[in-house]
Amino acid sequence: VTAKDSLRRGLSLLGDGAPYRIIEEQLHAPVILGPFACLILVASAVGLSMCGFLSASLFVCREKSAVRGRGGNPYRSGVHRCAGLVWCCSLCYATLALLVGGLLLLAAVPLSS
Repeated sequence: VTAKDSLRRGLSLLGDGAPYRIIEEQLHAPVILGPFACLILVASAVGLSMCGFLSASLFVCREKSAVRGRGGNPYRSGVHRCAGLVWCCSLCYATLALLVGGLLLLAAVPLSS
């Protein structure tokens, strides 16, 4: 007895299997949305990487401002704002990517043959 058969037998108590067949038919249909979703995720990762590289470059090369007011902050605000933006957006991106990956794994294990 394989794990797949025992999983199907265990889940057969929940229903007649019609929802499983509907999902299986939709997964075997031509996929149009998949490449676009992958392209959006890759473009977001590239954009975040470029913004992170810009923040790191500004930190190394031009962290301090040339013009300082009396008693003012000697550091450029753009460097730290860009770093904060990258941190916040990367956290949201990582959460989304891990959620999508987990859902794909959750769908792939029972449907694998």
